[in-house]
Amino acid sequence: MAKGRWPSALGFQSQSQLVDSLVEVVVRHAPEGWTWAHLEANMVASSFTGSVAVTAGDRQFKGPIREGRALGLLRQLRHRMYVPGSGTWWSMTLDVAPGAEPTTTFDYDAEPSFDIDPGAKEYVRDLSRFGRKEAHRPDWLKAKVDEAGQTGDSAWDTFSRWVNGD
Repeated sequence: MAKGRWPSALGFQSQSQLVDSLVEVVVRHAPEGWTWAHLEANMVASSFTGSVAVTAGDRQFKGPIREGRALGLLRQLRHRMYVPGSGTWWSMTLDVAPGAEPTTTFDYDAEPSFDIDPGAKEYVRDLSRFGRKEAHRPDWLKAKVDEAGQTGDSAWDTFSRWVNGD
């Protein structure tokens, strides 16, 4: 059996492969003659908001990210970039220009911006999936957890406290 072939065969992609796939989706939907594309996304649990802006000549086109391939890739990317105890990103940007390497930014700390506030319990749901130790919870996130009246701990965190008698 060849090593390294199973992840691809099972559909698992690395961070760079997911970004490359996201770039392909953006470029495929860009109009002819495009010169620049910018994607922004904010995510927490099942809530998301995002947009794609594309420049072609002296015109700029902008639209929301909807359910579909791009959103699926963003969700996978968020999952792939999760670091146990430190969390995953809340917001990201992707900039693409023809013939240039795409650039990305990922924000793990600032409160994401949503068109409609997802509510404090959505952040607690996110923490149960992408756990963060107290030291990796910004003040705004601590306030959301307090507002929800729940711990935001993952099942592993709860089990670990129980085993350790905490």
